[in-house]
Amino acid sequence: VAFRSQSQISRRQSIMIRFQRFKRHAIAAIISLILIATNSLSCNAKVINAEASSSYTAKVRAGLAQSAQWLSQYIVGTHNVRSPRKVKLALVGLGRTGSTSFSAALKQLGYAPIHDDEAQEVSDIYASMMDESMNMDEVNVALGERGFDAPMVSTREYVRWAATAPDVKVI
Repeated sequence: VAFRSQSQISRRQSIMIRFQRFKRHAIAAIISLILIATNSLSCNAKVINAEASSSYTAKVRAGLAQSAQWLSQYIVGTHNVRSPRKVKLALVGLGRTGSTSFSAALKQLGYAPIHDDEAQEVSDIYASMMDESMNMDEVNVALGERGFDAPMVSTREYVRWAATAPDVKVI
């Protein structure tokens, strides 16, 4: 009987220790999320990309800041308000080919390209394009209504559309 009660006590202790660990991890996770959310709400800086020569810590910080910004936009529902435009350029290149630098250059020239951060803002339009509930003309009108004039889309259907669109230049 003593052996049995001793195993019951150790089992209870084991359960309590696991519960305490879980509670500490849960509290730490909640605090981390709160800190990330408050930091992203108080900081309006827009992280696009960390430099290739940056330290690992800087890259992780940039990634966390970007994630926090996306999460806050998703939870709070805020996004940049842009004046409506008409799509003028179709950027049909692939990622990791200088698209971030190209997007930055287009912004300096006054265009409003859709790249990285902005793609999150129009994910619903992209989803409608993929499930074919919107045709390409409707997609581009919707993108223009959100204030973008240079979407970066590399699907075969979009490239075909852009090649035949009279007022759109393909890059």
